[in-house]
Amino acid sequence: MIINSYNLYIKSVFISLSLLCSPLLLLNVLVDPLWHFYGNILTNQNFAFNERESKLNLFFQNPEKYDCYIFGSSRTTLLNSKEIEGYNCFNFSFSSGKVGEFLAYAQYLEKKNYYPKLIIVGVDGENFFSSKLSESIPGFIKNNKSPNNFLKDYLSIDSFIFSYRTLFGHSPLTRYYDKQFTAKILHDAPKYNPKKNTSKKATQTRHKLHTSFIPGNFEFYNKIKETYPKSKFIFYVPPISKWRIEQKSKNGRLDDYIKAIYSISKLKSPVYDFSIPSKYTSSLNNTYDGSHFNAKTNSLITKSINTGKAQFGERIDRIEYIQYKNHFINTLK
Repeated sequence: MIINSYNLYIKSVFISLSLLCSPLLLLNVLVDPLWHFYGNILTNQNFAFNERESKLNLFFQNPEKYDCYIFGSSRTTLLNSKEIEGYNCFNFSFSSGKVGEFLAYAQYLEKKNYYPKLIIVGVDGENFFSSKLSESIPGFIKNNKSPNNFLKDYLSIDSFIFSYRTLFGHSPLTRYYDKQFTAKILHDAPKYNPKKNTSKKATQTRHKLHTSFIPGNFEFYNKIKETYPKSKFIFYVPPISKWRIEQKSKNGRLDDYIKAIYSISKLKSPVYDFSIPSKYTSSLNNTYDGSHFNAKTNSLITKSINTGKAQFGERIDRIEYIQYKNHFINTLK
């Protein structure tokens, strides 16, 4: 009798948990906020709640499909991987990405025996002014484990909150991913206001973790290349509005910024600098914040990569440092 009562109790608990968990699991699977399956099939908008993990969930669905990897920060997420000719690229870039993290991802993928033919690396000058470049690496990458199983992720309240916010269009960023997981800018993105974005307070906020120029940070990029010695590499600096570049000049940081970017040319691979002021970075219509640029501008970047000729900015691995520096400074006059 006691045994029967115990069995009945267990069955009741199981049924109750199933009834409670089924709607949560179903919603999370349909919205798929961490990209374990096909993404959000309800609204076709995939928000960037946790790009560091969701990008790998998506990649591991068919890792053999890709022979090209793209690493970078949120600025590089807007580079359309499908526009790179001759390769099938996967864009691993994520918000606030640092070069120490890119190195960890590259080493993690290499340990799993994935060897791309081409690797494209977005270079942010800020990586040369910070000593904190490896702080947000997921634990499973540090420990060379697999990402979470979808059940572990989708039976959680956090994922349910992500799904709920997705259904109501509450993106954590001004970017989102479409049903092909191509990054796009939201239609209601703010209009760029240089005065607001280059104010003293905004500038201090951007640089509060940054110290003086750290030339040794170049080694992170060098180690990424050493991880894949047989792969072709292309490095590029995403565009920055001319107003932000002018602010660097006013703050006395431009010379070090130019030195930092040019140091990448020591890697003996193509290096494009699209942050040099140009008509594209001088337009208020191409960016919503002076750092993240629209699809039209990024298509010029992919065209540069495809043709080997910079559509704007400069390919700096083919010129001397003094020529590069003079050209950069002259664009501000």
